[in-house]
Amino acid sequence: MPRAFRIRPPAPASTTLLAVFLVVMLALSCGVAFQAYEAARSHRTTAEAVLSDYAGLAATEYARIAREDLSRLFDVVFDEVPRRVRERGMPELREVEWELDDAARAIRCRCPSLREPRFLLVGDLRDGSVLELDGPEADASRAGELVALVRERALETPGERYGLTVLDEILLHAVVADDADRPALVYAILLPQAALAELARDWYTERPLLPPAIAGEADPDSTVRIVVAGGPHEPIRLSEGDLGTGAPRSLDTLETRYGSLRIEASIRPEAADRLVIGGLPSSRVPFALGLLALTLAVGVAGLWEVRRHHNLARLRDDFISSVSHELRTPLTQIRMLAELQVDGKLRTAEERARANRVVAREARRLTHLVENILQFARARATRPAGPARRVELASCIEEVVESFRPLSGADAATIDVRTPPDLEVLGEREAVRRILVNLLDNALKYGPGGQTVRIEGSARDGMVCLAVEDEGPGVPEGAREAIWAPYHRLPRDVDSARPGSGVGLAVVRTLANGLGGRAWVEEATHGGGARFVVELPRAEAGPPSGDGRASVAPRGAAADPSPTPRQGTAGAGGLPAAEGGSALGAHPAR
Repeated sequence: MPRAFRIRPPAPASTTLLAVFLVVMLALSCGVAFQAYEAARSHRTTAEAVLSDYAGLAATEYARIAREDLSRLFDVVFDEVPRRVRERGMPELREVEWELDDAARAIRCRCPSLREPRFLLVGDLRDGSVLELDGPEADASRAGELVALVRERALETPGERYGLTVLDEILLHAVVADDADRPALVYAILLPQAALAELARDWYTERPLLPPAIAGEADPDSTVRIVVAGGPHEPIRLSEGDLGTGAPRSLDTLETRYGSLRIEASIRPEAADRLVIGGLPSSRVPFALGLLALTLAVGVAGLWEVRRHHNLARLRDDFISSVSHELRTPLTQIRMLAELQVDGKLRTAEERARANRVVAREARRLTHLVENILQFARARATRPAGPARRVELASCIEEVVESFRPLSGADAATIDVRTPPDLEVLGEREAVRRILVNLLDNALKYGPGGQTVRIEGSARDGMVCLAVEDEGPGVPEGAREAIWAPYHRLPRDVDSARPGSGVGLAVVRTLANGLGGRAWVEEATHGGGARFVVELPRAEAGPPSGDGRASVAPRGAAADPSPTPRQGTAGAGGLPAAEGGSALGAHPAR
């Protein structure tokens, strides 16, 4: 009995080895990625710490410059006030105003707003009264508020003689003590807000905030960003752009006598390459993730490819084993009958005729199997098809049916052919014949004894539909696409006695597609069974051209007349089951 083959799963040991290889490769990649990430993180942490130190150095230097200039400003403007009060009474406000110009020159600041005070005042800190007021925007009420503010501050910090207060404007003041060293008088100057911005800008641009050994000769604005804040007004930003939340920065705050100004210094990211050797490294997380993803993809692709080759090798071995068994069965019968003839053991004419019929039948089985395998190999090689020619469908069907009559006598099957005599397809005759042979062989193989196999041909929409219908078990709906794949067999047929290589239906679909058509399977229209349908281009009506070629009929052309039924019983002259076998050797399974 011919042996059906089953595609075995790959060996577990091989799969396990591949899985272990993938895991090891992934682990190595994880280790490399982790080391790269750790090295980059350590480098970045060190670089950020260095840049934070540089930012702190810049903030400290800026605060030092601010203290130095404000102290010099206080000294120049108010230094002579206490001495003049003790020697000859209160100095005039005009004299104090003149000192502003000297103070601006002393700190080398252009600062035009510093030379244009809103007003000057003298107040008594003992009773909070305004003793003298002068200036273009003098306001007695506002002056009284300022005296009260300085008086409150003098009580909180009695030893403080000079001070800067940031309000809506800038207030510079000096406190004069009496003989008992108690706050007695206040000299104050109210400057516009722009004066502080001019001073802050001068501290930023006129002197370097980082040593030349670190920053070189670069402009401070290209290296350090300074923000000065104090009082209710908006912070003074001395450089453009937002550095984001990740830029290294440092804070410093001036003392109360200097207005409690808050200084924030940050290093620009683009200056990192100049300040730190190797610059500030970018994040290695995308690199590590990309490396892991690439390794995983390569590993999975390698595993899939190896398993694919492994399965193909097993599939090839099973296919060769199955074909070898199918070849052995007819060869055994041919050899046995030939030996009987040689030994003279077939004495009567009837026995010799019977033996000849068996030899002819088995030879046809071998021919069909070899032709199927060769056709499948040619299709896999994607060789170009020959020129399309007219193929008379009725004569092609008749030729195939006649070749099957001596092969299916044991089943006593009836082949019912219904096709118009003048129906022609456009293609290769051998390809159309091979399609018919496979479909008819498939129907006889899987149908019950005594069944009727129906072959129908019809035309519609410029195509020719060729249908072969049997009365077998049919094809489950979920498997109607899978059966066209090479080597595929339905589970119910894998362990059955029906032989098969699994290439017949694959050859049918390949040939149909190559001729510009298609193939499918559906429910039989006459009870149970399957109906295999092949749709091929129809040749235009009319006589063939000189080279035998024809063109495709347009879709929507009129259908042919009603087909003439022709029936034939496959059973005359058949052999007993003991002397015969199945109709053909290589059959696609369903």
